[in-house]
Amino acid sequence: MSEVYVVGVPDGLSGEEILAFIKLKENSSVTEKEIRDYCKGKISSNKIPKYIKFVKSFRTSDTGKVVKKDLRKAALEIVGHNAVQRCKVY
Repeated sequence: MSEVYVVGVPDGLSGEEILAFIKLKENSSVTEKEIRDYCKGKISSNKIPKYIKFVKSFRTSDTGKVVKKDLRKAALEIVGHNAVQRCKVY
């Protein structure tokens, strides 16, 4: 992996789940299952990403930082806007 960014996405059951955007190194490959298997035993189960999206690049600002607003917007599109409506607020 070259870069990884994670964002929270709404979830009707737990309130929020994790989506990981992963940029792989050139000529490398890995599956979602391999990533989750690697995480097991290294981090707590609630921190293992439920959703994983492989990307070729990240949009950066003029200062070179990843535009996290774009990541959050893309994450909502990936899990579906219905997830926001299903999420209960207590």
